[in-house]
Amino acid sequence: MEETTNANGKFVVLILYTSTNIPNCPYCDEARKWLVENKIKYIEIDIANNKKLQKKIYQKTESKNVPVVNIDGSYFRGWFKKSELKEIKEILKKD
Repeated sequence: MEETTNANGKFVVLILYTSTNIPNCPYCDEARKWLVENKIKYIEIDIANNKKLQKKIYQKTESKNVPVVNIDGSYFRGWFKKSELKEIKEILKKD
């Protein structure tokens, strides 16, 4: 499992939920690119055929859109505004 640490030295896991039901998803591509450019380790999970996981993510985000980022239980839906990217970086303490 890919992990990174926050400023407190706690290991955190970032999960990027995507769906192969949306071929060439530009928002998913942008999310991957941003994570790689910022050297943030992540796990990508395809939720296309997992109805149980789709339901869980919908309950957490009230959205059926992908990508969704989960950082230790904090969910971010869709791809992001600069303020949300800043919040993700703050959670991970990456500059």
